[in-house]
Amino acid sequence: MPGSSSCFSKIFGTSLKPPYSSDDPDVAATCSRIDDTKKFLNWSWWPLLTPWAKSSIFSRRGYHIKVFVYFLWGICALIGNLATNFNGNSGAYIFQSTNLSISGKLLTFMLSSYVSVLVNVYWFNIQKKSRNMFYGLSNSVDTLVTVVDYDHPNTNRFLKSIHGAMTAIGQYGIAVASKTGRFKLSKQQTVAMFEDRGLDGEYLIKLPPKQALRVLKSAILHEINDERYKRNDESHGGSCLHRITQDDFIDLRKQLNEYSGWASSTSSSVSSSKLPYCYVEFINVVTHAILFFSVYQYFQEEAAVLSDVGICFPSFPFTCHPGNIGPKGHEFFQMFMFFAFHIVMLYFVFGCLEFFHVLSDSWASGLVVQNYKGIIELICFPLHPSRDDDDCINERPIKMNDIKLKKKLL
Repeated sequence: MPGSSSCFSKIFGTSLKPPYSSDDPDVAATCSRIDDTKKFLNWSWWPLLTPWAKSSIFSRRGYHIKVFVYFLWGICALIGNLATNFNGNSGAYIFQSTNLSISGKLLTFMLSSYVSVLVNVYWFNIQKKSRNMFYGLSNSVDTLVTVVDYDHPNTNRFLKSIHGAMTAIGQYGIAVASKTGRFKLSKQQTVAMFEDRGLDGEYLIKLPPKQALRVLKSAILHEINDERYKRNDESHGGSCLHRITQDDFIDLRKQLNEYSGWASSTSSSVSSSKLPYCYVEFINVVTHAILFFSVYQYFQEEAAVLSDVGICFPSFPFTCHPGNIGPKGHEFFQMFMFFAFHIVMLYFVFGCLEFFHVLSDSWASGLVVQNYKGIIELICFPLHPSRDDDDCINERPIKMNDIKLKKKLL
């Protein structure tokens, strides 16, 4: 598979990535990305731009089976109408031909709005929730970084008490959001995720996810408030938050509320953002029904044209009548183009319905989940406590003096 993915990257400008950085050969690459936009656009007409059509609507077998069944239904309609010598002089033909215009407009109206709603709900809204969660976390960390005295003896203990909970809010929100995917965390893995951060995982997983996030946020606020009030208590060595003002604390509360709130919203981003069942069912039922009758009418119209010019298919029984002749070379080509056009049309219409399956499964690849987890750890890095209790310096934020260009002495 690695060699195949490299070949696709060179030709089509796409790559297949594993759910997270790993050298384990058993970790399958599942998510496709565009590496070279120009190559991708040059080959955008070709559906198989990734190995096994990963991350594409063309990867589902049921999609192709559905197209084949409807196309076979059209062939049956063509043969049946040729067998009955149906022609364009029939009043039924004129009536049904008029219906094609109506059905086309209905499909255009329904599917265009349906695809737009799916993309907004399952792509932009989910990304917006995650992005706002990161903004809330980043603002909280920025506020804490500016008020924590990293040289204070209580700093390491304080950072140890809040760092795990700060990262756990976002990590747990993402874990709950991906619970329907292939890379969901088991109960033991979720407990281990909390315990690795010094938290009671057995207690937290018993709570409803949204309540667990609220408990974590409340615990962080209490820890910050307790440390804040120690600044006047010299018996405990004072406070590492002696710089924090009342306005800073109010801002921090708002930022933590935003972080926890958007983490809670992200945790249900896939489940609660689902479109109403009645809406999805109605679109699917009506689209299949309209297409069923439209395919029949399209192929009936073609049969009427063939009957008018006296063309039949000797290979199919009952399709030839006195005076009919078999198709010639250019007529075979016209029939091929007719069949090809309707196959493409079926792929287009059913492909619009497939967006629901692909977009609603946006977390299943694991790539999004693992990337988001890495972002959370990166944002919280300035709050990471020292590796050793006393001897190691905290992961303090970089200052301007650390990144200024040092002039070399001649």
